[in-house]
Amino acid sequence: MHLTRFILTIVLALPSSIYAATGPRLQIGYVSFVPGVAPLWVASDRRLFAQEGVDPELVFIGSAPTMLASMMAREVSLALTAGTAVMSAIAAGAPHLLLDNLSVEEAAEQIRWIRGRAKVELSGGVTLENVHDYAETGADFVSSGAITHSAPAVDISFRLELA
Repeated sequence: MHLTRFILTIVLALPSSIYAATGPRLQIGYVSFVPGVAPLWVASDRRLFAQEGVDPELVFIGSAPTMLASMMAREVSLALTAGTAVMSAIAAGAPHLLLDNLSVEEAAEQIRWIRGRAKVELSGGVTLENVHDYAETGADFVSSGAITHSAPAVDISFRLELA
């Protein structure tokens, strides 16, 4: 991996109960004050999550090992971190990893290291032109917002004549 490039890795360890009506708060833990956290603060401050029915609680956790312990104890639902977090998550038995904003080569390298020990989803930077390359890395899931990012707007209206 390139040392000069910051790689954002979001590690998910979501229990199935997270999707149930267990409470209105979604705890998102973060380890350091990096540029990748700023959009979360802005979106939370502008209540953009609330518009979608999500009430996030941004939780600062001072170290990756503490973050991992918090995830495995289900104290936080999502963890935003970077660096060796993938290795730590695998060692702790995280069932699902979301690797975000990696190049195809970086994703393939991480997936080779993970070797089936967790389900892996790739996201960020995936377009219709490169989705096949990402799929060939061996990821279990590949997600892309490109389908909706550039969708053309269509004006749809209904005209009713009441008799």
